[in-house]
Amino acid sequence: MASQLSAAHDRDREVARSASMCIVSSLHYLCKQGLAIRGHTETTGNFDNLLKLRAADNSLLKLWLDRSGYKWLSPVIQNEIIEDLALSVLRSLKKDICDAKYFAIVMDETTDASCREQVIYASAMFHRACRSMRHSLDFMKLHRQQQVPCLKLLKML
Repeated sequence: MASQLSAAHDRDREVARSASMCIVSSLHYLCKQGLAIRGHTETTGNFDNLLKLRAADNSLLKLWLDRSGYKWLSPVIQNEIIEDLALSVLRSLKKDICDAKYFAIVMDETTDASCREQVIYASAMFHRACRSMRHSLDFMKLHRQQQVPCLKLLKML
């Protein structure tokens, strides 16, 4: 009896692990492509449709999505996963900067078509083999006519 329960528990754990990997990789793909995750309703978003498409080829994901219990697909969970992915990128970037012989942070202010001021910041690193790596980091929106020194903006990052 105990071995049957253990086998069932192992199967449930394998389904959960496989589904979790599909969920995270789907969110990673959508974020990397800069696509919207959610739609006007919970069933019309790119994330939900991508998971349905992937479930057609992945029986373990289909089992997970067809179950009646909690599926770990809520917007709050999606945001937490995206936050973890972003932190992973930042940790990797920090390691690259620390390993580089030289690095630079470039900042530039611009006004977009909707008259919103924003600052873009990027980094460039040079390793010992004279190999250059560039990373675009992010845009930071500024309030209209906000005069902020670059050093203060860097500290806000």
